[in-house]
Amino acid sequence: MQCTYDISKCDSITKDFSKGALVWYDFRQGCEILYMYSDNKDSAIIELLKAKGEVDECSILSYKYKFDCDNQSDYKKYDYIVGIDIIEECEIVSELLEYCYKHLKQGGKLLIWNKVYMWRQGSIHEPQL
Repeated sequence: MQCTYDISKCDSITKDFSKGALVWYDFRQGCEILYMYSDNKDSAIIELLKAKGEVDECSILSYKYKFDCDNQSDYKKYDYIVGIDIIEECEIVSELLEYCYKHLKQGGKLLIWNKVYMWRQGSIHEPQL
């Protein structure tokens, strides 16, 4: 049996996989969001978050967040901090979580998760169970 699917649509379909549960999360409109990522920004997630509110971006690998810890004008700025693959990739988890705590508003939400799949060097690596 020959496959008759139009694979030209695969890129647009798989682009949205990374949005995962964020699609259904009830963000407050007009909120302040910090998007934290490990090595690669995800354009689909940025697009989704920008539809919900004002978005700042920060790579945990650039160590920008460490320098920003002294910038008290950003303290308690964010309603949401969205982090993907940040716990697994950061060197000192306690520093990262302290940064998030300092920058979340009272009642703010920290949304952290790991993608089920990771794109590395052009191939998919399945998680080890």
